[in-house]
Amino acid sequence: MRTIELYPDDVYNQRTIRQGHPSDWVNREGGDYDLVVLGGGPGGLTAATTTAAGGHRVAMTEQRLTGGICVNFGCTPSKALIRCARAVHDPGPRPAAADRR
Repeated sequence: MRTIELYPDDVYNQRTIRQGHPSDWVNREGGDYDLVVLGGGPGGLTAATTTAAGGHRVAMTEQRLTGGICVNFGCTPSKALIRCARAVHDPGPRPAAADRR
């Protein structure tokens, strides 16, 4: 099995790796699958969960982190950072409780 590296090597990234690659994982008996999905990005996750919800047996492989580049490093995190920056730059109206000291 390939070692997954994610920097910085802190507790948060280690938890992320363990969620996607549990060290105690054991494949179920029998190797017959209705669908084998190569890649756990947004498309692969959708295909796997939709097929499994239909009662089919599904296997999914992923080299790195489930969710792929978009979910873990690209689209989703960058949009969250942009939204946070906008909130700091232009906070808009504040709740009345924020003005109390």
